[in-house]
Amino acid sequence: MARPYRHPKMEDVELSDALRALADPIRLQIVASLLERAETTCAPLADELGIADSTLSHHLRMLREAGITRTTIDGVQRHVSLRSDEIDARFPGLLLAVEHGLRDNLARPQPASTGLTPAVGGRPTRGGRRGAEASGAPATRGRSRRPTADQT
Repeated sequence: MARPYRHPKMEDVELSDALRALADPIRLQIVASLLERAETTCAPLADELGIADSTLSHHLRMLREAGITRTTIDGVQRHVSLRSDEIDARFPGLLLAVEHGLRDNLARPQPASTGLTPAVGGRPTRGGRRGAEASGAPATRGRSRRPTADQT
């Protein structure tokens, strides 16, 4: 039998922890989804966000530990919901501000593409090329290749 998740008492939740949890774009998308419906399970949420189950699990844990969500177990299902009433009592207007901010971001026109593609580590690169290849230098594998005596 699965053990129940631990949820912090709302009086122990700090505003800085809640804001830190809400600062991540994926976690904001999770909150936006939960604002639209009272409760959801993990599988449809992962599909909606287009992320791996392990990534969703991490973000749900961060939201749960920050006091934003509640996760309950029903057999093999994990039901996730916002702790809306508790959050409003502890931090009046926080979820309303998040909801308005999300709505404003959706209504705002998106900036034109910069031609940059995301790379590992979150740093964009042009066309996804990295290192020597991006600088135009010939690509080498292993040790640098020095010309042999007959090539010089």
